[in-house]
Amino acid sequence: DAGTTATCTLRQAIAAMNNAGSTSGTACVASTISGSTDTIVFDATAFPPNGANVITLADAVNNQLTITNTHLAIDASANGNVTVQRSVTATNAFGIFYDAAYGALTIDSLTVANGKLTAAQPSGAALGAGISCQCAKLTVSNSVVTGNVIASSGYAAGAGVFVYIGNLVLTNSTVSNNSVSGSSGASGMGGGVFVRAVIG
Repeated sequence: DAGTTATCTLRQAIAAMNNAGSTSGTACVASTISGSTDTIVFDATAFPPNGANVITLADAVNNQLTITNTHLAIDASANGNVTVQRSVTATNAFGIFYDAAYGALTIDSLTVANGKLTAAQPSGAALGAGISCQCAKLTVSNSVVTGNVIASSGYAAGAGVFVYIGNLVLTNSTVSNNSVSGSSGASGMGGGVFVRAVIG
């Protein structure tokens, strides 16, 4: 998960995109194609088409994949599917994707599984154990969001997918077996999906 100077893990690729394409200290290769959206794709040798392609995030504190790139796409369509998960036996509770970029995030052909939140994220509440998107447009295509859980004593919402003051486009995807509970105010909403949309 963390990687070395000889690897380009998903976490390293996201960090490179967060830092304007800087691949320093990794084996990540930055594209020479310019455009409005940065795209992460998966090597077909490491993640063969229709193979059992699984990335299990390390069991560590606050180990979600944090995105600050304003226009990012993570695309596994050429591989059939790639699962990004927290191990069901992990000791530490953390979500899978946390996007606070105030832009747009696209996820294609991923399975996002087993995220778990029991306390507030950097947003100040337990929001989105699978995918948490703050003030953005989130597009999820050909994907599965499953087994994500929030159980918090504070405000909690959107265990599978959470979008705050943004928009969600969900296409050809399954959101299943996600659950949320919270005990602060109007909490515990959106076991599968919670969207607070842009008004106006």
